[in-house]
Amino acid sequence: MALKKMEEFGSDLEVLFVEVQGADMDRVASFTLNQKWLGRGGIWTTDAPFQTGSNGIPNYALLGADGKILMMGNPLADAAKIEEAIANEIKGKRAGAADQPKELEKAWKDFGKGKAAEAMAALQKLAEGTNADLASAASAAIGQMRARVDGKLARLEWLVENGHYDKAGELLKAFQKDLKGAGEADAKLAAVAEKLKAPDLKVEIDAEKKLLKIESALFAEGPTPQSAGQLTKFAEKNQGTKAAERASFWAKHAIVVRE
Repeated sequence: MALKKMEEFGSDLEVLFVEVQGADMDRVASFTLNQKWLGRGGIWTTDAPFQTGSNGIPNYALLGADGKILMMGNPLADAAKIEEAIANEIKGKRAGAADQPKELEKAWKDFGKGKAAEAMAALQKLAEGTNADLASAASAAIGQMRARVDGKLARLEWLVENGHYDKAGELLKAFQKDLKGAGEADAKLAAVAEKLKAPDLKVEIDAEKKLLKIESALFAEGPTPQSAGQLTKFAEKNQGTKAAERASFWAKHAIVVRE
């Protein structure tokens, strides 16, 4: 269900899958490959960020944009409620908190449309106004927007550092448009752009482009002895790159599944 919700809500929904029955990441990788659950988004881990208080599975916790828990329970029983809560949260994320003054509504709408700089500039004028309550609310909204901008930039930087250059390039283009003029965003985006253009990264980027084609078939068709061999050859040919490390990992688990 979670994978379908990710396809439905796109980048507005992030899903963290946590293995809680004692399996290590090697077994998780083998199992998820065989189930064809990879390549569709989501993060898989054996480290639970917090405890829900339930010993049963499946079990879920739905967090809002502010990191607070909105709902917990059995996802099969709460399917309709979960979908409604996600839709409401996304709507609220784009419009800001429901209890904010109406004078802030346009700024939040602009922010949701990718006009981050314009939105924060409008809020800054309100924050410098004589209405103390409105100024306080505007200042708080600016802080919320900056936190969301920082989160996007952190995600972009993580992708680059971990060798996901193709995805980083996609997000960079979107962020350069949406976050232009938003605080320190311009400088950070420029730094990422320069890094992606650096001559010493060309080998890494070219290797990842080739690996993405192999991964696409692997995730869609599942592991086979042929795909394991293809990944092993790729890793040997592209030694020293992050793509080769990734290929070696998949090759290992493509073999494990078939044993």
